[in-house]
Amino acid sequence: LHAFSPKWAAFLRVDWFSASIKEYSGGLSNSSLGVAYQFTDHMGLSLSYKHFELDVDVDKREWYGKLEYSQSGPFVALVANW
Repeated sequence: LHAFSPKWAAFLRVDWFSASIKEYSGGLSNSSLGVAYQFTDHMGLSLSYKHFELDVDVDKREWYGKLEYSQSGPFVALVANW
């Protein structure tokens, strides 16, 4: 997060989680890049581009499966803070 002024800020966020437990494994990632504008002391608006990805694998002797999900696109949020 970098605030250019008391009302404007730019942000970059990257989250990643991966785990394996016996025959189950998978990962989750979430990233976003955007700007935020604080129009009152307690309300703001942000506009960002987000990417979300989920990957799950099951490797059992009697069943093998995989789930992959991905979503990308613009995101607008109304933010309340105090």
